[in-house]
Amino acid sequence: MRVTKKLSLGARSFLRTLTVVVGVASGCGAIEDGRSSPASKPAEASAGADAEAPVDAAAAGDSAAGEPEGAAPAESATGNSGKLLRWLDPESVGATWVGRSHDLDADALATLYAVPPRAARMLRDIQFVDEGLGIVLGNAEAKEWLRPEVLAMQPAVARGTYVLRLLDAPRSKVEEALAEHEMTESKVEGFSLWEPDGVFPWRILLLDDETLAMIPIQEMGSGIGPLTAGRDLPASMLEQELNKAIAAEPNLVLDLFAEGPFLHMDISADVGVVRLSLREWQGSGLDANVLLQPLGDPATAAEELEARDGAVENDAMRELIDRIAFSAEPPVVLGRLQIPAEDRGPLRRRL
Repeated sequence: MRVTKKLSLGARSFLRTLTVVVGVASGCGAIEDGRSSPASKPAEASAGADAEAPVDAAAAGDSAAGEPEGAAPAESATGNSGKLLRWLDPESVGATWVGRSHDLDADALATLYAVPPRAARMLRDIQFVDEGLGIVLGNAEAKEWLRPEVLAMQPAVARGTYVLRLLDAPRSKVEEALAEHEMTESKVEGFSLWEPDGVFPWRILLLDDETLAMIPIQEMGSGIGPLTAGRDLPASMLEQELNKAIAAEPNLVLDLFAEGPFLHMDISADVGVVRLSLREWQGSGLDANVLLQPLGDPATAAEELEARDGAVENDAMRELIDRIAFSAEPPVVLGRLQIPAEDRGPLRRRL
């Protein structure tokens, strides 16, 4: 099955969902009329529903989240996500939520979906942390003792990515494993902080009996400041938007948001904001929406992204690059691609 290069209603809903985040993070303000341009004909069953009048940013965010009237707040319906998102530093310039286990390669995702390198660092660091915890805990234990949910964040004052995981095993077992693998415990502000004695590149902070945080070793001092800020300060707009997205989309694989400016390898202008939302589709297929806010002309950026040829990639990846559609929706560029299960091979992690 081949998916054509067209933007559909999903992309339009995605744009409305992001209006609040883009306006707050980049200072660009709300999109004037809250609508997408007619890049393709909507499906007949949905045509009437999508032809709405202009809406303001707040209404658009609520509508796109799909919450019925009188529904409980998204934060109360997000389960394990709330246990991680409560530690999200409100000053973070980037965050990535992973909702389920997957075999997708960070570099392949960044390449296909045109994620700027500095924002894509979160995807790579999540992958590196998985590998690192496999070394410290043992591969079998890491798989059994950790839940699939992941939160990565880029605090404004940090040099690297913080990665948070939930434990699915007694804390005592994890502490035993850390003590056996060249990690030394100390107490910092009431937390248990494990420092590597060797070349392991992270400190491991046990935030509570269910949550651990991987802190890059190059952070100044203990590095716990962004985490306590997340605990003690009111939820940021980014945290609220992630909570909404998680509550509204049960098939969410990952949701990445980052604020630049970023150098981009495929377009001439820098990028102010990027968001990638990836969900399961038709079983093991993938449905992705991408938003980029170029700091130049959106139409030019969309043309440059459409012109990518993936010259250094293999044939299968080049075909996926050719299939992803980018469209200018000033002040942003939207991308959309649905990948059937049989075509996701180029995105799989090489073990």
